[in-house]
Amino acid sequence: MSPILRRLATVSPYLVPGRSHPTRRFTYRHSLATRSFSTTGEPSWGRRWVFFASLAIVLGGTGGGMIGATTVSLEATIHSWQKTEAELLFAPNLGSFADNKSLTQFVDMGANRIRFPLSEAYQRESVSQRLDPCECPWGLAVGRIGLISPFAYEGLAPEWWIPGGSVTRLIPDATMQLVEIEVPQTDPQIQVYFDIQSFVERSTIRGIFAGGAVGLVVVALGLWVSIRVATIRSGASPGGSAWRPSTATVPTWVAVIAGGVGVYSVAQMLVGAPLTGITIDEGYHLGHLQNFLAGGNYSSESYGPVAALFAHGVNVVLGNEIAGMPMGTPEAFAGRHIAMAILGALALGASGVAAGVMLRSWRWGIVGASLLGSLPLWVGHSMFNIKDIPVGAGYALVTAGLIVLLASHVRPGPRVVGGGALFVVGAVLAMGTRPGMWPALLAGVLVAALLWLVPMIPRAAVDRVRAKRGVLYAGVSLVIVFVGAVVSLLFLTDVGKELFDAVARSLDHPWSKSRRYAGIRVYNRPEAGLVFQILLSQIPVVIGVLFLTGVMVSGVIFVRWLLRKPGHQPIATAFPLLAIQVFAPFAALIVFDPVLYDGIRQILFVLPAVALFATIGLWATLALALRLFSSRRVAKNVVGVVAVLALLGVAVDQTRLFPFNYTYVNTVAQDSGVEGAWESDYWDASMKEAIEETVAVGDPITCGFTHSTFWNISDIRSPCITISPYLPGLAPAGESVLNDREFWTIRSQRDLMQYGPPPFNCFPESAVTRNLRFEPVVMSRLYRCIDY
Repeated sequence: MSPILRRLATVSPYLVPGRSHPTRRFTYRHSLATRSFSTTGEPSWGRRWVFFASLAIVLGGTGGGMIGATTVSLEATIHSWQKTEAELLFAPNLGSFADNKSLTQFVDMGANRIRFPLSEAYQRESVSQRLDPCECPWGLAVGRIGLISPFAYEGLAPEWWIPGGSVTRLIPDATMQLVEIEVPQTDPQIQVYFDIQSFVERSTIRGIFAGGAVGLVVVALGLWVSIRVATIRSGASPGGSAWRPSTATVPTWVAVIAGGVGVYSVAQMLVGAPLTGITIDEGYHLGHLQNFLAGGNYSSESYGPVAALFAHGVNVVLGNEIAGMPMGTPEAFAGRHIAMAILGALALGASGVAAGVMLRSWRWGIVGASLLGSLPLWVGHSMFNIKDIPVGAGYALVTAGLIVLLASHVRPGPRVVGGGALFVVGAVLAMGTRPGMWPALLAGVLVAALLWLVPMIPRAAVDRVRAKRGVLYAGVSLVIVFVGAVVSLLFLTDVGKELFDAVARSLDHPWSKSRRYAGIRVYNRPEAGLVFQILLSQIPVVIGVLFLTGVMVSGVIFVRWLLRKPGHQPIATAFPLLAIQVFAPFAALIVFDPVLYDGIRQILFVLPAVALFATIGLWATLALALRLFSSRRVAKNVVGVVAVLALLGVAVDQTRLFPFNYTYVNTVAQDSGVEGAWESDYWDASMKEAIEETVAVGDPITCGFTHSTFWNISDIRSPCITISPYLPGLAPAGESVLNDREFWTIRSQRDLMQYGPPPFNCFPESAVTRNLRFEPVVMSRLYRCIDY
């Protein structure tokens, strides 16, 4: 070997004639760019890396330390039966609480997550703190007290609280302490001892490390991406080819695990359906179905009979009901729950079909179905929700059908037959359950028709214009005729007027209460931005990021497709259909300001499209990784491992919440805790479990919807629909644990969040709890009350 070639070999062995690498071919320019020295006198990549890494660590650490030092607060969760004010006082060493200025915060009726910012020196130097949670004679509970910052939390166990003022004792009640007050005094006090200064120092140190780590990661990723982009532009990288669906296919092992997660989700639906208790509105829908089968209307509200009839059919098959005779037994309600689980699983199948057609791979179809099954809100509602799961399942079938019909790579026969069948079944199910859904479905049909016409729009060439002019005019004529027929139907027929009335009823349902989201009381007409925030809060973080990524990527692909640039036609044509399903409800919120409650319950049908957008987001992430990584195998395995860990993590969370999966909130929404911020069991599905082990046949029991009390057992309300069907099957009357003049009151966590603690004549007996990321979450509470 000549001296020149020997010198070149020290720079890059792949430049020596006869030697090559099995997977990499680097140019001399690229090899010089990636070495740690430069022969031109410019700063080398190694020196640049050290400089930028050091700068990022310093800036990130400084920023994190400042945040950790300046954002310390004392947080308390207070449940009150009235509007009042909480006060926090500070005592220095050998001083009194009157020596320094106190802090105050408004306390609303129900649950409150309040924070007192600790910014002054005397606050941080105090050795004792006193919380006066309210000015009230009774009706008070305190969930927890602790110091909090973005990087640390330090709670104080209730056994270290020192009651004072008018407090006679603290009564443990699951995740909170009922405060018993000596009437008629109104000055309850709780004294605590926090070493605030040490907590500030700990928060600052953690902030420095966290900020430095974030800065280091950002710089490392930025430099790595910069080098990879430069390599791709030079044409020296094997990952520099254009995206192709075939190259961005998940590995088989990822599809197998995702399929297992999807099957597990379906199993949870089917197993949890009979375990979930009867929910709030099921009794009303049973009465609607009975009236419909007797020759009357199904409902004067916003619903149709299709879902209820399907559930009745399932009950007939299971032997729980006789055809034409729906019943209110626990077995019949469990059968209706199983019917909803079947529809929820059907939506998973439809999402799988849509994802597989969009990305031209059965593996992506499995992933798409699994992502919908990894939305706890969908899995949980599929165990009981006869009002919204059928609508969502129907819409998922409609969207899948339209995607199949527009997929030019699918053979005409399966495309027309399969897509048409999916669309028809889905439309009947969605509109037959909620007639007011017709505008959304109609918009999807019109958009699909326009997407079908786009490829026929003439281009510049005259011969192509003449060749396609007839087809184009025919298509436009068909659309005009279709629109004219729909408009005539709506304005000139009784059916059309009924459809308009259905939409009006859906937009203005007579509901005037409020709910708690992230500690904020939200009334019946929330803003669209808040509803979207609630949606993101109830979606796992990774899936939420993939959802937003999928929206952006598919939107770009759609625009490129309209501009006749090379792209992915199935994704391009699916984008507007999915966008209508997800974002049209939020547009309606902005324009019409309708009544909306229980978070996204009334727009639960957006979740299948959210899962499909997330599938596109994962596909785009994998495609990007294939361009950035030198090894395709490494790229696929890295993305696959992250995706699988995310799916398995959500599966663990669902298992811990089962069968109340719909109470899930993600790690960002959970923040420093669920208690005092989220209502958990809005539907009272946990009340069945609450009474099974304690209440006996014949025990007086009522559902406590407010903080008010009942002074005489004879005056208590009749049991509510969520527990009354189960009462005859409880323990024998001889096993009752009630004493004379005692009765049971069962309350959901929503009641606590809305109206405050129970009255002073009720004492905690038990609670239904689950764990979300190791935090206990209460679903409902059973109280033993005394008849005074």
